[in-house]
Amino acid sequence: MNQKPQSNICVIGSIHADLSLRVSHLSAPGETVSGTDFQLSPGGKGANQAAAAAKLGGTVCLLGRIGSDSFGESVFSRLQSAGINCSGLERDGDLPTGIAMIQVDAAGQNAICVAPGANAAVTTDYLHRVKRLIDDASIVLLQLEIPMETTLWAAEYCAGQGKLVILDPAPALPLSDELLGHVGIVTPNDTELSRLTGIPLTDDAARLAACKALLTLGVKTVINTAGEKGVYVYSGDELAHYPAYDVAAVDTTAAGDSFNGALAYAFSVGLPFSQAVEFANLAAALSTTGYGAQAAMPTAQQTAAASCLPKKNL
Repeated sequence: MNQKPQSNICVIGSIHADLSLRVSHLSAPGETVSGTDFQLSPGGKGANQAAAAAKLGGTVCLLGRIGSDSFGESVFSRLQSAGINCSGLERDGDLPTGIAMIQVDAAGQNAICVAPGANAAVTTDYLHRVKRLIDDASIVLLQLEIPMETTLWAAEYCAGQGKLVILDPAPALPLSDELLGHVGIVTPNDTELSRLTGIPLTDDAARLAACKALLTLGVKTVINTAGEKGVYVYSGDELAHYPAYDVAAVDTTAAGDSFNGALAYAFSVGLPFSQAVEFANLAAALSTTGYGAQAAMPTAQQTAAASCLPKKNL
């Protein structure tokens, strides 16, 4: 797949210890549900996207903070074992490692609650301390699970250095024109796209209007990840559609993270834009066929073997 010298990827974002449980159905308020297959694994959007790119063969540096606790040590060890450069991670002596508690039902849908912990201390001062690692990258992945002012500084600095800035606007929060003006590619899912623009995605015309609204705020390209509907791309011309792959999904946790990590990897090895989107579309679909976040993310070999999978006809 390599078509040019591989570019470095820097992921700046959240790191969690994921506590996952399979359940027959997602619990309602006041309801206790019995679960099976408990897993403790690395998570957080930053760590997940770094793992997705690294499992595909990317050269990846992850920047963030963990606690000086057993969860932090476990997460650090597993991320390092996945081939991620963790030399810039810092341990916080006061705040615990971030935690995500995840339920996954029989249909593969999930419910997640998060305690940010040390992710709240990913400050601009911290990024200045590890700036050498940012400078080494050509592609930078950002999300919204660390302080907004840190994300803004990173986007502005990286765009000013000529790096490709990819923003996953999750969880959906109000975004300033200043931030969006530094973003090359934004990758909202349907919920995030609607919340960011205030436009309900009732049909393709509404989807196009929402994408146009983001471009007027300064974003260069919108890649809308729409689950079973596939992926929509808008850069100012027509709304391009990439249908979803037809797979038997069992757990959708971190499918969006898999998409973003795979997209960054595809760009890092020089794939043309449309091929990069298609590659990420396939990687995200494959990630839903296994349980867990990072554990289910595909390798380059698995993605290549699945390239002939049929598309959904919705």
